Amino acid sequence: MELRTYIDTLIDAELEKNIALLGPTEVALNFLLELVEQQYSHGNFEAGETLRPALDIYTPKIINGLKPEPASTGLTTLDWPKIFSFSSAYYHIRDLIYLSFDNPEAVEWSKIDSTISIKLRDTSFSEQIVYEHQLFALNSAELLDEISLSEDEFHELLSTTGRWDYHNPNMEKILTEITFRTNKKIQGFFSYISEDSEASLGTYSYSEFYKVYHSLLTFAMYERYHASANKLSCVITLTEAEISHEVSNITNVSLEKCSTILKDIAISSRGTFNHIPKKNKYFLLPFSFSLKDGISSILKHCAGRNADHFSGQFAGIIGDALVEEVSQLFSQFRNFKTEKEILLQSYDTSLPDIDVLALSYEPSLGFHAFACEVKNNLPATWAKEYLKSKGKKGAITKALEQTEKLKDFLQTAPGIELLQVLIQKNFAHLDFNRLFPTGYCITVDFLIVTSQSMGAFFQDRATAILNNTMLRHIVSRSDGDTNFILSHLWDMQRYIRSTYEEKSESIDLEATTVKFSTPCIKAYMKIEQHKYLSDGKLESLEDKSLSSGYRFIDTLGLIDIAEHQKFFITIR
Repeated sequence: MELRTYIDTLIDAELEKNIALLGPTEVALNFLLELVEQQYSHGNFEAGETLRPALDIYTPKIINGLKPEPASTGLTTLDWPKIFSFSSAYYHIRDLIYLSFDNPEAVEWSKIDSTISIKLRDTSFSEQIVYEHQLFALNSAELLDEISLSEDEFHELLSTTGRWDYHNPNMEKILTEITFRTNKKIQGFFSYISEDSEASLGTYSYSEFYKVYHSLLTFAMYERYHASANKLSCVITLTEAEISHEVSNITNVSLEKCSTILKDIAISSRGTFNHIPKKNKYFLLPFSFSLKDGISSILKHCAGRNADHFSGQFAGIIGDALVEEVSQLFSQFRNFKTEKEILLQSYDTSLPDIDVLALSYEPSLGFHAFACEVKNNLPATWAKEYLKSKGKKGAITKALEQTEKLKDFLQTAPGIELLQVLIQKNFAHLDFNRLFPTGYCITVDFLIVTSQSMGAFFQDRATAILNNTMLRHIVSRSDGDTNFILSHLWDMQRYIRSTYEEKSESIDLEATTVKFSTPCIKAYMKIEQHKYLSDGKLESLEDKSLSSGYRFIDTLGLIDIAEHQKFFITIR
């Protein structure tokens, strides 16, 4: 038996052994849930994140096999560090197995005596995981910058106000802050669909789901912060009737639909909101639940239930929303103008559209363009899902092929003419004869914008790939400076690599020790606010060009071209 197949067998056997040790009982389930949530409520976020994978692998099996309680349990005597260590390693090892089957060269397997070592050669997958952790940290820091109450003030209010004490005047201030934080959190989720969208998720609409989910998340956020401020147990037990009626009253969604939506949220929650059908109740883990993107989870659940229906209802909505978001990121600055969905089939039927073309005026140079290929796919969770980005039908493979076609086209006479027309159209307010009496240059950089991927499995690419959230952090802090944006795009991979190191770990599976490495973050990213438009740098550069007569195109030695017709394009 080959090593990866042998390890696959071992981890499945270990999982079943741990389930048997825990016992499929409500006592065991509660004990497990409390151990995870207590880490968060006592302020140990890192420990909570380390233990949370246990919810993914243990809770579904415990719930599905739930049996009457035994007379006594030995839960306190179990080797919990080993149980949690295995759950943390389970999906990581499973990912390595998937990566190995996809590309045998990506993972190295070796065995010495009773020790099996696994080494990931293609580090781009580790970089993707680190990238997402860095994004989480950037988003959290951004939230702290925007909240109206400091953490100390908020905790003081929560610790001196009884749980859901509406008679206390502080409760209104607390709920206002909770609602603000809930809305900001949802903005960081897969929120490309309007909250009032009537697109169908099956027996209910997206807007009905959103109302129910927002209500449940708000409830979880309150319970999370209240438990943290008061160092309380944080697993909430709710009867089906209780929560369904309460949410229905708050949202005006029918009781029947609320019941269905809550069950779907539970199924897709990865163990953070657990439905116990045999007991007609739910267990909500406020910390764990509020840390997971419940919107993408329900969309993936519904897509898996009926892929064709989901695609027909949401593919266009999701794709258009990300195109619009990318366009607005650039157009918020006065030196940028954007064009969306530029159709090129009249030139060549094999050409793709240009999803977003972000043009910027650059004094003395001329213009710069970001040609953005936008790919909005539901977020991946495991390696098996990430791998869908590659291969003949992979979204990133397709995007890279499309950018190559666009690069070729924009260097042809029709492509150059198109760029000139779009520049003249979008910057008609500029005095070209004054600013560029001898012509101008345009530099085009291509960018693939995704909803998650930063280019895992495509290490040798010549085109920048990053997700929309990182692009937002970069562009919003650029103050309109193209060079600032380019610097961060070009350095992103190197920067990510500098923020982590591989940490060696091991687990014992029967008589076999499995050694593997996991990425360990050693430093967090920080993108400082830049100044360009706000302190007059653009105007200063323009004045310098006009007073000195310097224009980049004059340094290129272009001859035999009438001066006012000079045009030079660089495609990168």
